[in-house]
Amino acid sequence: MSEASGLAAVDALAAHDADSPFVVSEDDELRMAACETVQALLHPLQWMQVYVPTVPDSLLDFLSTPFPCLIGLRQHQTARLPAPRPERMVVVDLDAGELSAARLPPPPLPHREASPLLERFSALREQTKRAAVEHGP
Repeated sequence: MSEASGLAAVDALAAHDADSPFVVSEDDELRMAACETVQALLHPLQWMQVYVPTVPDSLLDFLSTPFPCLIGLRQHQTARLPAPRPERMVVVDLDAGELSAARLPPPPLPHREASPLLERFSALREQTKRAAVEHGP
């Protein structure tokens, strides 16, 4: 998988506001980097739930946990994901470039919290557009 498609997959994962994001790759370094990137994208918030960037085979029963978790898996371990998948589970397969999205949309933020966040996103979007124009493709 290219670096650009890996970043797109991580961006898509963050955009889906998953309660339980699972990052799948045979490449241990790529999987770890993707998990760390998801956490960085939450800034200034912090992931305070379970975080296991590489689950050993001996702990695969852990995948059926009912609480939010950010977990990294190898390809063969995905067979142990619960079926049917929980409604808010997102699986990003970095090797295949595939995203299995959550079945529920993210809950809306209360207006008081959403308003400053949306203003900040708008400002960042404008900065990104200006930088892209200045530096070209």
